[in-house]
Amino acid sequence: THTHTRGTSSSIDCQPMERNFAMVFLAAASSALLWAAFRKQRQDVSDKSILCSTLAASTAQHIAVYITAPSQESAQLLARTLVERRLAACVNIIPKIQSVYRWEGKVTSDDELLLMAKTQGTLLEGLSQTVKELHPYDVPEVIAVPLVGGLPQYLAWITDSTSPQP
Repeated sequence: THTHTRGTSSSIDCQPMERNFAMVFLAAASSALLWAAFRKQRQDVSDKSILCSTLAASTAQHIAVYITAPSQESAQLLARTLVERRLAACVNIIPKIQSVYRWEGKVTSDDELLLMAKTQGTLLEGLSQTVKELHPYDVPEVIAVPLVGGLPQYLAWITDSTSPQP
């Protein structure tokens, strides 16, 4: 165990921090390698479903998926459908974000809502296809990040809520 002392009366155990850093580093390195392999293998593919399949095969058991929506109505439809189809355990709808982006050669900005869906990594492809099917944008934002930790009971709830029912 590595400890750092501040003064003479307290010590901090750094081993958990080092473990968390290592997990985050490995997740980031893994994503970078997957992306590089995807680009090399399929540079001419415009449909990102292959990328979703590649990411779904990653080792992350649980993920958070970020999706933007142009209106409260489309955000509600997406959130409810993902939960009803058991593709997400929970979808937070975060109102009033502003996105600045380049589209069709111009820099533009729009007010949007941000959805954060918690799910299992193996469900990313199905979740992405559902968003693509229901979303009003031609190219909806669907990006996933691994959950490297969390309250064990909450993570178990995500698994239970997104698993098929008998």
